[in-house]
Amino acid sequence: MSSQQELFDKNWKMQVDAIKNGPAIESVVRDIDKPKLALSSVIIIPLKIQKIISNATTELRAKYPNQFFYPCNRLHITVVGLINETENFLLDESLIPKLEEIYQKVLQPHPKFFVELKGLNMTAHSVNIQVFYENKVLDKIRTELLNKIKKAGLKLDYKHIAAANRGFGWSTMMRFRKGEDLNQLILDVEKLREQHFGEFMVNEVVLAVTNKYFSEKNTRILRRFEVGLN
Repeated sequence: MSSQQELFDKNWKMQVDAIKNGPAIESVVRDIDKPKLALSSVIIIPLKIQKIISNATTELRAKYPNQFFYPCNRLHITVVGLINETENFLLDESLIPKLEEIYQKVLQPHPKFFVELKGLNMTAHSVNIQVFYENKVLDKIRTELLNKIKKAGLKLDYKHIAAANRGFGWSTMMRFRKGEDLNQLILDVEKLREQHFGEFMVNEVVLAVTNKYFSEKNTRILRRFEVGLN
């Protein structure tokens, strides 16, 4: 068993126990189109994988229509969140060229790398697609970005940024909006714990102003960074 699989399994047990033994889950979805924005860097999941995910999760989406499911074409993998969601978000445009230089210096020397999307996991607020990668490549990228951002003295929330380095990746596919029979929901998610959604080569990271739901209306792509020079 890989170290990442062990982390996912540990997270599954911990979160499921917390859900079963904790208070009823409250909605974490608030006004999807309200402009509460953030600055983040993400990997956008390719169309062919989006279609596989859509087909594999059709039953789950149909069974829980009251929950918020990300449209499959909005699914993404967070690399590093740079500014947490805030109301009346105002971007300091002087940050962009500084971040652009840092991201290019970090991402270009790294070779393009494969990620595998396989299985679902849960938190007390969401259902997530598990993202696997080899040689700790995403961890190294996150750590290098954080170190260079700190060294540059940019005015960002470093505690929020550091939280991204967990040893594994994820893509949030559903957030709780209304109460459900959580025991049944856990069983239904568990059916997809080993579901293979596909793999793809990461060759680009996107810097974007967006909201928690990566909605089309509230997402503005600022820069695209190539991974690897070859």
